[in-house]
Amino acid sequence: GNLSCRLPPGCLSVKRFSSVTASKSAFAAMPRFLVCVLGVATAAWPLGGLAGDVASSAGAIARGPQGPTEKTESIFAEAFAPPSSTQEGRGTATGPPSATSGAPPTTAEAPRLRGAATTATESTTTTTASTTTTTGSTSTTTASTSTTTASTTTTTASTTTTTATTTTKTSTTTTVTTTTVTTTTVTTTTVTTTTVMTTSTPSGPVIVDTFFWNVHWQCSVAARGSSPNCKARATQRFRELAQGKSIVASVELSHGMSQPVDLIPGWTQVNGPCARGYGGDSAALAFAPGWNVLASNGGCLRHDWDTRAFAVALVQPPTPIQNCPRLCIVALHAPHSHITVGGDAVRSVCGDAAWHCTVAMGDWNVPADQVWRRWQELVGGAPSLVAPNDRTCCFPEWQHFGHFDHVASNVHGASVQGYYVHPYQILEEHPWQEHKPVSVTLSFPRAQ
Repeated sequence: GNLSCRLPPGCLSVKRFSSVTASKSAFAAMPRFLVCVLGVATAAWPLGGLAGDVASSAGAIARGPQGPTEKTESIFAEAFAPPSSTQEGRGTATGPPSATSGAPPTTAEAPRLRGAATTATESTTTTTASTTTTTGSTSTTTASTSTTTASTTTTTASTTTTTATTTTKTSTTTTVTTTTVTTTTVTTTTVTTTTVMTTSTPSGPVIVDTFFWNVHWQCSVAARGSSPNCKARATQRFRELAQGKSIVASVELSHGMSQPVDLIPGWTQVNGPCARGYGGDSAALAFAPGWNVLASNGGCLRHDWDTRAFAVALVQPPTPIQNCPRLCIVALHAPHSHITVGGDAVRSVCGDAAWHCTVAMGDWNVPADQVWRRWQELVGGAPSLVAPNDRTCCFPEWQHFGHFDHVASNVHGASVQGYYVHPYQILEEHPWQEHKPVSVTLSFPRAQ
């Protein structure tokens, strides 16, 4: 009346059932179970959807090599109704494995059944191992009993060689079939380069960097304690400080009293010598490459002892400025009194550009708020911009004082982007009454 079995090795527990007519619900209530029939243990399956698999497998186990017994089949047929499709028990050959199923099961992995079941399992291994060919075909000889097949696949460059060797345990005959497939692959790579040419319209202001320095005449002629090397040292320092600038102006850096030195090699220079007896004065302009000098002049600003020098040039900047295709540029050393000459020369060189396209820089000998007086005497009208208004005069400061060095302009829309008043230079040469060098960056509206 009870269904039970002896616990074989590997079984963890034994479930006893009090009736051979146990229902499905009784089995389904258990999360896992172990069925032992005829001394053979099946693996544990989760219940629910796999109930049919368990019943079918148990039936196969019960039948064994002598065929099914009516009693055991009745028990499991009532307990589990198998699904409509046929389910094969573990250990039965199912054909070659798929690409995702991994290696075929060995006889040690499958449940060991008695008699013919063992032969069927080993035969499965033979069938599975003979299907590892990609580019060639392989013929094999298979014996009717247990057979072991070894397959070797070798791939080198574009040649694939597949060799299959079959050895029959019950025969002394060995058959070897070799298939060689040679494949030539030609790959063509095409690279296409596309170049897109774009034309951009410059925008933003026109930037003009200026630099000016009154070295003072004592340094140029080694007077009043200035060393004989002062002029050469001042010329070298002028070139160093002028690097990266567009327009530069020198005052009283000269050979003698009135002949300006060559400021920067390769730049266009305009001299303004003012000779007066044994005395005199000098001023000079220099323009970086790209600036085109169209006309120029220079000379004295007075005829008496207070005379000073100026230089003027009409230039075409490398970048057009709005309403000013040409600029009137002036370097000056203004007298301490009024400017009485020089205005005619400025207007002759610059023409109408003098009235609204002028930039003048140097030593004005007046503070910034007084520049308009000297401007009116030399250029006409009044500037709209003057900078800076810092103390620049003179070495030694305990003896001299003045806010004299400025740049001024009447260009509409001009502005100062920045400026820097340098410290006194080459003091070891005792440059008596030297001014501080000044750098100013100007901004102008760009021509449309």
